[in-house]
Amino acid sequence: MVGRILIRVLVAGCAAIWAQQARGYRMELGRHPAELGISASVREVIEENRATQHERTQGKLRVSPRLDWSPGLRLAGSIVGTVGGPTMQARRSGFFHWRQVFQNRSPALDLEEIYLDGAWNDFDFRIGKQRVAWGKLDRFSPVDVFNTLAYTDPFLLEEGERRIGTPSVRVTYNLPDSVGFQELRWSVVWAPLYLPYRFPDARCELDFSGRSGCVAERWFPPAAVPPSTFVIPSKLLPGSGAGGLPDVSVPLTFRVRNEAPRATLRDGSFGTRLAGRVSDVDTSLYYFHGYDSQTAFLLEAWATGTPDANPANPLGVRDVVGHTFLRPVFRAIDLWGADAAYSWENLTFRGDIAFVSGRPFARDIRSLVADPTAIAPELRRALAALARGAGATPVVLPDSFVIRNAVEWGGGMDLLVRGWLFMLQVNQTDVLSNSVRLLIRDIETRVLLTVRKNFLAERLQGNLLGGYGIDSDYSFLRPRLTYKWNDYLSTEVGYLFIAGRRQSLIGQYRRNDQGWLQVSLRF
Repeated sequence: MVGRILIRVLVAGCAAIWAQQARGYRMELGRHPAELGISASVREVIEENRATQHERTQGKLRVSPRLDWSPGLRLAGSIVGTVGGPTMQARRSGFFHWRQVFQNRSPALDLEEIYLDGAWNDFDFRIGKQRVAWGKLDRFSPVDVFNTLAYTDPFLLEEGERRIGTPSVRVTYNLPDSVGFQELRWSVVWAPLYLPYRFPDARCELDFSGRSGCVAERWFPPAAVPPSTFVIPSKLLPGSGAGGLPDVSVPLTFRVRNEAPRATLRDGSFGTRLAGRVSDVDTSLYYFHGYDSQTAFLLEAWATGTPDANPANPLGVRDVVGHTFLRPVFRAIDLWGADAAYSWENLTFRGDIAFVSGRPFARDIRSLVADPTAIAPELRRALAALARGAGATPVVLPDSFVIRNAVEWGGGMDLLVRGWLFMLQVNQTDVLSNSVRLLIRDIETRVLLTVRKNFLAERLQGNLLGGYGIDSDYSFLRPRLTYKWNDYLSTEVGYLFIAGRRQSLIGQYRRNDQGWLQVSLRF
């Protein structure tokens, strides 16, 4: 139903455009100017590897109202509806839940932003659900921590579109110029409620034959799913001293669990930014305290089984099954950071740096159950408990994340030559005092390159985005072409290529190369 509505909107909009009747929606409400922006798109994805999870045709409709109450007061917002796309196993429809991490909804509605903008003398303020962008880098700024991100479609959507608006109050005071400083601005942001990051759903259950089968959305991180079986070596079994016992394979199930962070005033987020110009350099200083926008998860496990007195059974238990559960964890961090940007002729230099205290860093979940000798005492205890008739017992696993301090920095250079825009960026994360193997390396360096060029009287735009993880050995490439038929209608075609080690942040998705075609309408 929603898909048919979106297609009708596109068809009707195209007809109006070609008839030159579309002029946008501007009106007056009680003598107050108002504007209604509408955009719609339909996207079709073609997977290169048909063995991966598929995507449906995606329809998207975004409505952005704005009301100018007075010259210094404005009410604005944005709501988007989506149907299809990567979400194949939708269990619900309607609005995304603000406090849940794992959720599959289609058709889905998301209130991206709704806020009141105002200005009074030297003060500017914004109150409501809003996006707060910090940093000078084009993407992946280390100081940009106020908003979490949605990972339901992490590669085709831009970072700004994936940003989840946070209910907050932002006040900016424009300070007078002083010696050596111009355009001084001091901003304070307070968010009483933390909205967590958003992931698709996944689950692995036993079939009629007792084997574990997984159903996961395409962009659920493979590094967060344990293997379908857990092998207990014979040397760890009771009575293994006699020798001759075979290894035992235990099927594993997997579920995700939603756990919302605390929602008290003491758990709100606070940030401040002091920005200005020193000579020709645009620079800022930052401080942030609150829940981290970076993702982290905790893997928990239980074992079930029935006592078996048969002496031929080395476990003393039959029908042993392992049950694993993944839930998000939220930790407060303190961040001190700075950025700077400088332009010289056709060159622009950018730099961001941050020191983060108490950040959770994720481990590869698959590695936690890959080495049974690491949890041998816990396995023996669990098997003994099941043999005594416990029925179910928890199995304590190694920590799936660690808390560490880190230094993160990034530097970029933009070069404009004869209409060609080259944007080169280098980011590095230095995890301090760490001896545990993480999903990223202790020193993780990433190189990003963006190339843009317009052709055919600005109607055709070529855009190439590529990235390479030097230390973790992964890469991705996303070329695309966008043709603007007029001011309202555009068509986009592109391809996504992913390669790298399975034990890396990006390489875990390496089987998901795809092409896509998208038709967009905006008026």
